Amino acid sequence: MVLKLFIILSVLYSTSVDVPSLYSHTKKKTDKILRKYWENDEYHLVRSELSGIHQPEIYAVQHGDAKPYAFIIFDEAASKVDTFIYMVIFKPDGVIDNVSVLLYKENYGGEIASKRFLKQFEGKSAGLNMEYKQDIDGISGATISVQAITLGVRKNSLTFSKIKEQLQ
Repeated sequence: MVLKLFIILSVLYSTSVDVPSLYSHTKKKTDKILRKYWENDEYHLVRSELSGIHQPEIYAVQHGDAKPYAFIIFDEAASKVDTFIYMVIFKPDGVIDNVSVLLYKENYGGEIASKRFLKQFEGKSAGLNMEYKQDIDGISGATISVQAITLGVRKNSLTFSKIKEQLQ
C-alpha cells in the first residue's frame, strides 16, 4: 500500500504541470505599473530563456525588434506565513531602475511595498550595497519581509550581472 502510494505520488509530482508564470499571475498590476513607468513608450515584454542555465523569470523590455532597453525579473519571497511577488527593473548595464511589490497577502508588513522603502534599491548593481541594516533600512513590523526582499533583490542583481551579456 505504501509503495503504491509512493509510486502514484512520484508520477504526479514528476508530471509536468503548467504552472502560471509570476508575470501572468500579476499581469494586471504589472501592466498598470509599467504603463505608468513608460507612459509614452510602446513596449512589449519578451520572456528570456538561456539554455542550460537555471535563471529567474526574466523578460526583455523592447520596442518592436529593437535591442532591449530594460529587463525585468519577477520573483517570489517569503513573508511571515505566505509569499509575496515582486519585480526588479534593470537597465541594460545591470543597474536597478525600480523595484515594485506586486502581490502581498499578509495582514502585516505590507509597508515594504512603499515607494520610500523600495527607492533604497535604485541605482545599485551586482548585489553591492544591499545589506539589511547597513545599506537598507528596515521597517518596524515588517522585519521578515524586509529581510526577504533585500536578500531576493540582491540575489537577482547578482544573477543579472552574470547573465546580462547573454541577454543582449
